[in-house]
Amino acid sequence: MASKSWKGSEDATAAKLRGKRTPLSGMNGGAGTSGDVHFPGIPGRKWLYVEAKQRGARTAPPATGGSIFALFRDTATKAKRERYDTADGSRAARRPIVVYHEKGTQLRLAVLDLDLLAYLIDKADHNGSQMDI
Repeated sequence: MASKSWKGSEDATAAKLRGKRTPLSGMNGGAGTSGDVHFPGIPGRKWLYVEAKQRGARTAPPATGGSIFALFRDTATKAKRERYDTADGSRAARRPIVVYHEKGTQLRLAVLDLDLLAYLIDKADHNGSQMDI
């Protein structure tokens, strides 16, 4: 029987983001997203589109062109197809985040657009949040 460690990896990624692993294959799981993680009951996270990938330390990036950039572009295309209702009643595309997990370790890296990171930092600054990490 094939290993299902990728499911455990997706579960751990979802838990870290306070979401749930999308069952089955994306939209077939009834979660309302084709991403690997969904956020039931957390309206403030509808904008997220999370794709989780597990790789061995020496494994090449996925077969979507062989690069992290190609995977991110593919994930961004999927995210843009999925729209959600915003607080003001308009519709907006979800924002892509790719989470890479190195198999056999706890290391997880998030790949996101720099503009999104800048926006999140700016929003934290304007909310008076202090981030002591």
